[in-house]
Amino acid sequence: KQQQGEGEGGGSAQGGRRRAAALRPVADMSVLDFYQAPASKALFYGSGLGTLASLFFFKTPWAGYDVTAFAGGRLHRVLANQFFFAGVGEMLLGVGLIYRFRLFERRMGTSRFLSFTLLSTALSLSLQMIFLVMFPGFDGQTPTRMAPGPYSYIFSLFVHFFAFVPKLQKRQILGTTFSEKTFIYFLGSQLLFARGKDSVMTGVCGFLGGLLCLVDKLPFKRADLPGPLRKFGKCYLAPLFSTRSPSELAAERARQQQEQPSRLGLAAQGLEGQGLRRVGAGGQMDQLIPDSTAAFVAFMQRQQQQQQQQTRGEQAAFPEPPEELVTSLMDLGFDREVAIHALRAHGNDVHRAAESLLS
Repeated sequence: KQQQGEGEGGGSAQGGRRRAAALRPVADMSVLDFYQAPASKALFYGSGLGTLASLFFFKTPWAGYDVTAFAGGRLHRVLANQFFFAGVGEMLLGVGLIYRFRLFERRMGTSRFLSFTLLSTALSLSLQMIFLVMFPGFDGQTPTRMAPGPYSYIFSLFVHFFAFVPKLQKRQILGTTFSEKTFIYFLGSQLLFARGKDSVMTGVCGFLGGLLCLVDKLPFKRADLPGPLRKFGKCYLAPLFSTRSPSELAAERARQQQEQPSRLGLAAQGLEGQGLRRVGAGGQMDQLIPDSTAAFVAFMQRQQQQQQQQTRGEQAAFPEPPEELVTSLMDLGFDREVAIHALRAHGNDVHRAAESLLS
């Protein structure tokens, strides 16, 4: 009995480890892919959850800021308004664009990406202060306000989106040329006009701040974070928002698929052993248990073998992607393994592969 109890305890512990190993990839295989984009991930969740928390728990939502925030030295109010939106609609548009622009962090690296976004935001705030001082109110009564939310962050990255993201697919509709970038511009225009003139001024200042950071004659383009700050972020902040690579997740899924037949075989052996003991104690009707279990396990193994053969056939049907196609996807900010996998999945069609990666 003691040996049986130890065996059952070891089996339960082993089963717990297996369940934990099975649940870990589920958490990693989320719909959102923030691989090599920890800063975008932090702002995505911080802005979204912070906006929802402020709307549900605060009596008055974020209403932006006017010239009194700069004149009165209440810079904390200005900084807080750079993260949280004033409504759910603006929040959905904003976090969607933040997620879309995570590709620039992959391409530039987190350090250079943060340098660009921080400098562009600082320049945008300077332009906002100049505008508010020059035009404190349009009609003399209502003060001019800036819209709350990461408008400076988002619209400064629209400069990169306009300058460095190519149009891969073009379609003619009623004489007008559309591409996959058109939908992003549409989302940006919806966010730009979400709060009327307040959001328009905030977005324009953000776009100008990003434009100034790309001018060759200005020192902003070559600026980078200080070494100690980069080391602190790499050691302490990046692990909090890190995401496993697609290759690691694919390897984990392949390993689980390889272990599945062995787990089914062990389960079948356990059920057959229980069935044989029942035969000795309860009669002939329990003899159906091992036969049905073995048939079920054999059926599952055949299904898995067919899936593996189909996968190998699909991989063999498409040749190795040409190097120029892989390079074109890598120029968009994707890793080499991710680009090769996307090209193989879409028959070396670079347009479909890029559309799947950018969607």
